[in-house]
Amino acid sequence: MLNMNQVFAPPSVAPKTDRQALANDNLNMFMAASGTKRKDLAAYIGKDPAMITNLLKGKNRWFYEDMLAAADYFGISLDTLQRDDLTPSKVRAILDGKNGGLPVVNVDDFRLRGGAWKTPAMVLAA
Repeated sequence: MLNMNQVFAPPSVAPKTDRQALANDNLNMFMAASGTKRKDLAAYIGKDPAMITNLLKGKNRWFYEDMLAAADYFGISLDTLQRDDLTPSKVRAILDGKNGGLPVVNVDDFRLRGGAWKTPAMVLAA
């Protein structure tokens, strides 16, 4: 039963963070770690390179679709762009492990069949 004398406190609130500034910092780290130029990201998103510069400097605010496209460019989620614990070494590890360390094509099955994977029909273009 509810005690009418009990005082309810609102849930604790984390310090307010400028999420776009955090995403900008993280995007800049991803760009530096991957050697991506702003013009490349701009072309992928379909924006002018000057607009991307203004977005990354915080002069303009990101639209959701554009930030999602920027995350897609690097093969990461929006959650990754909001991480406040990223460092350049963590970013490089994320970029290096995009495929989880698994081969794109699993050829183990062919190897078990006596080397059938070596036939010309099985030549894979990377």
